[in-house]
This record gives sequence, structure tokens and C-alpha cells, in this order.
Amino acid sequence: SATIGWIFTAGSVLSVIAILIVARLGSRLNHLLALVVLPAVCGGGLAVMLLPLGVPAYAVMLVLLIGLAAPIFAIAYPICATGARAVKIGEGGAFGMLNAVWAVGSLIAPVIAGVMLQRGAPDVAAIEATAKYLR
Repeated sequence: SATIGWIFTAGSVLSVIAILIVARLGSRLNHLLALVVLPAVCGGGLAVMLLPLGVPAYAVMLVLLIGLAAPIFAIAYPICATGARAVKIGEGGAFGMLNAVWAVGSLIAPVIAGVMLQRGAPDVAAIEATAKYLR
């Protein structure tokens, strides 16, 4: 339990640093490009985690992915608000739709992983064994 806590603590620290960098860059950062590149990099990192890397490598990858995913949220909300104002819909409604899309992804990802595990996908089984080891 302590190891998992430290992994997520390290990921949180990296998240704060990443968000501070994004905030510091401000308008010099191409936000739309960042919203394409960051999820692609995170997806690639998740694909790497399907490999049998071992527990230390999984932990490092998880910390990196937590840190890289954080700026996505920090960038997406202002872009969503700007778009909502541009098309004259309420920002709250736009945020609700954005959160609904993320919620669906968060809901179906574990279901898909569970189905893959039940069907004997060895990579998902390796991740499950690693999670049990970390617990």
C-alpha cells in the first residue's frame, strides 16, 4: 500500500510541475497542438505498459503518464470555455459535455480490460499481476 501511495505521490508532484510549466508558457504554447500530442504520447505510454516490463518500469511509466496527463485537463477546460463562448452556449453545458465524454472513457476502459483478462489476454493478466504485487 505504501509503495502505491508513493507512486501516486510522485505522479502528483510531476503533475503539479507539468501544470506550472503549462501555465508559465501561457499563450506561447500551442494549446490545440498540445491537446493532440499529449494524449497521443499518453496512449503510446499506455501501449508500452502492455509489455512485460517488470514492476519498477511499470511504476516509472505510471508516474510519467500521470504527469503527462495532467496538463491535458489544464488546457482542455479553457479551450472548452472559449469554444462555448464562440458558439454562444453556456460554459457549464460545454463542461458537462466534455466531462461526459471523459466519463464514458473512464467507464468503458476497465470493462474492456476486464473482458480482455477473462478471455486470457496475457498482457492484461501481467498488468493485473503487477497491480496485485503492488497492493
